[in-house]
Amino acid sequence: MGVFGILFGLFVKPWKVKDPRSGRFVGIGAFNPVQKEAYQAVGTHQAIATRPDDGLELRKLIKKNGYRQELLFGREILQVEWYASVRELSRGLMKNMFAGVDHRVSAVLVGTLMVVLLGVWPFAALLLTDGVTGMVNLAIVLLIWGMCWQSARLTSLKPWFGLGFPLGALFFVYSVEGDADRIRDQRD
Repeated sequence: MGVFGILFGLFVKPWKVKDPRSGRFVGIGAFNPVQKEAYQAVGTHQAIATRPDDGLELRKLIKKNGYRQELLFGREILQVEWYASVRELSRGLMKNMFAGVDHRVSAVLVGTLMVVLLGVWPFAALLLTDGVTGMVNLAIVLLIWGMCWQSARLTSLKPWFGLGFPLGALFFVYSVEGDADRIRDQRD
């Protein structure tokens, strides 16, 4: 979940959501309050009825239609259990990930490559490289751990979750690839 949170943050750039000139948006299905006027103007959930990522897609429509968007982090006032088990997490990610990149195979391929290169390789490279290359990989690992520590401060995750980041990154890749395979199978 920590890997997802960090990657989701880098993908959606939540710090740009409030800027009306930015096309950035964010939405989460579990808690996604919308003003009635905006909701009706974008076609309600009928406009996104077939989308498994309806929370994100609703916010995309709202932003695209010129409505303002705010993003609040309310950890102290609201908590929602995302998934109760790793199996549920895997199924949930497989259900939503490909839709989250608008079913673009290129985005899946580039994203997979980036996650492996930046989320897995630097950890493996600590054992396989030395000198300047080893130092660069150590710097990347420390940066990742810093992001994990910061993410843990903002969420209910434990600070040490970053130690498992490469395994989480591989799990994330598995989930994205599994969703893309499932979609391809349904089309065939």
